[in-house]
This record gives sequence, structure tokens and C-alpha cells, in this order.
Amino acid sequence: MRRPASTLRTQQERRESAETLAKERGLRTAEEQLKILNERLGEEQGAEKERKRLLLQIEQRQSKNINKHSKKNTGEKKRKKAKDRRNAQRKRN
Repeated sequence: MRRPASTLRTQQERRESAETLAKERGLRTAEEQLKILNERLGEEQGAEKERKRLLLQIEQRQSKNINKHSKKNTGEKKRKKAKDRRNAQRKRN
């Protein structure tokens, strides 16, 4: 059975709707998107590939943050050692 003409959407309306949804999705974090999936589909139900992708993004972001902090400390240590070396050399001269 066909739908009444009043409920049919034009291609332009569908395109605009899709663009709006894509923009909204782009503004959400992976954690927020997982929460929405859980609300819509239930905990760990459906969208397996999307869930894996989101969990991987979360994991990568967390490991990147850990690496940033460890690199920062390494850089500070290197600068301190270099400074100590320069000061020692000045004292010798």
C-alpha cells in the first residue's frame, strides 16, 4: 500500500536531514555516541562494528593522552640534563 502524498519527502529534504544529522553526529564524542546507541538499541545490542570503532577511538585517545604526559616529562628531563651540562661546563671554564 502506498503512503499518502503528504508524507513523502523530497530528495532535497532527505539530503538536508542527512546533512543535519551528520553535523550533529560530528559534534558528539565517542562516549556520547555509545551512550546514544545504548539508549536506542540497548546495552551491547546491535551496531557491533560501530561500537568497536567507537571503543577503539576512545582507547586511542586515552593512550595518546598518556603518551603526551610521558613525552612531556621526558622532554623536561632532557632539558634539565642539558642545562646541568652547560652549567658544569661554565664552571670548568
